[in-house]
Amino acid sequence: MRYEASRKHLTAIIVSALFLMACVVTGAAQTQVAASPQEQFQKARENFLKGDFSDAAAGIRQAASFLKSESVKAAGEAKQDLVQSAQDLDKLANGVEKKAISSENDLDESFTRAEYALARYYHSKASEAWAKKEVSLAGQYLKTAGMQLEDALTWAGGHIDEKSKEAIQKAKDVGERMEKGVAAAGSDVIKYFEEAKKEMDDAVQRMQSLR
Repeated sequence: MRYEASRKHLTAIIVSALFLMACVVTGAAQTQVAASPQEQFQKARENFLKGDFSDAAAGIRQAASFLKSESVKAAGEAKQDLVQSAQDLDKLANGVEKKAISSENDLDESFTRAEYALARYYHSKASEAWAKKEVSLAGQYLKTAGMQLEDALTWAGGHIDEKSKEAIQKAKDVGERMEKGVAAAGSDVIKYFEEAKKEMDDAVQRMQSLR
């Protein structure tokens, strides 16, 4: 009886510990993926069209700072893309402030490249997290990558082809399920992630032609 009570007590402790660990992991995932610069881009464009060039430039610089902060955590081509896009945004902000930019198309092109760079970055981070078996974090990165690619295609001004649209939606749906943990993702989590990742790979490659 004493052994049985001790075993139940130990089991309760282990379950509690695992629950606390799950909460910590979930919290970490929620804090590691930063927000998107989409709002700054939208406001900057609005201010540019209204002739508020100083405010437009300030918004673009805020977005550039965001990309710089993300580039510190990136590596390889994803890092290069983020650094280059941040530099492009700084240059654009200077041009806007000096009233040397005559068309909003220049803003749209820079915003497209920046969102595309972020999509590639978050896509790579999803793969890294997945390799470490950090399911919740991998899901959040995958979902964010889908959102960034969607923003990039929107800024590009072109029609989002059906394959890309499906890839983006799958990335967001699968990512959201994974973000809640393995139990919520289901037993087919590996299959779903690999499929979503492959379709995102293809969509990102198609995006190359719009850069």
